[in-house]
Amino acid sequence: MQPQIRTHKGMKFIGIEVKTSKQLEANPSTAQIPDLHKKFLEQQIEEQIPNRIDSDLYFAIYTNYESDHTGAYSLIVASEVGSVTEVPDEMVAINIPTAQYLVFTAEGAQPQALTRTWKDIWDYFSKNPTHQRTYTTDFEVYDKSFPEQVDIYIAVK
Repeated sequence: MQPQIRTHKGMKFIGIEVKTSKQLEANPSTAQIPDLHKKFLEQQIEEQIPNRIDSDLYFAIYTNYESDHTGAYSLIVASEVGSVTEVPDEMVAINIPTAQYLVFTAEGAQPQALTRTWKDIWDYFSKNPTHQRTYTTDFEVYDKSFPEQVDIYIAVK
C-alpha cells in the first residue's frame, strides 16, 4: 500500500463523541466505535446537525490523543458544517486546521477492510521514519455512494 500525500484545507464538524483506545476497541465487549457509527446512521444524527455541507459524506475524526496510537483518544462521528455556532445538545464541534496528510484507502467489505488498513497504517509508520504522525487530528471519510471505500487521512509532520 502506497499512501498519497495531500494538504487538506481546514474544516468544521459537528457530531457525537466517545473516548476510547486501541486496547478497548480490540475487545468486542468494550469496543465503542461500531456502536457510535450505528447510532449516527440509524438515529439519523446528521439530520439534526445545523449547517451541514454534504449529506453523502460523513466522517470519523480521531483527536485529543493522549500519546500515540496506543493511548486513549476521542472519536467523533460527524458531518462537515459551514459553521459551528449552533451545536445541538449532546453533540460536539471541532475545527480541523489546514494540514498535511498521508491518505490511505480501505477498499472492500467494511469494516474488515478498514480494520486491515489500520493495521497496515501502523505497520507503515513503524517502517517509514521519513513520515512522522503528528497525533493531532486524523479522519476517515465515508461516502454513502461508495460504501466499500473509506479514505483515511493521517496527519504528518
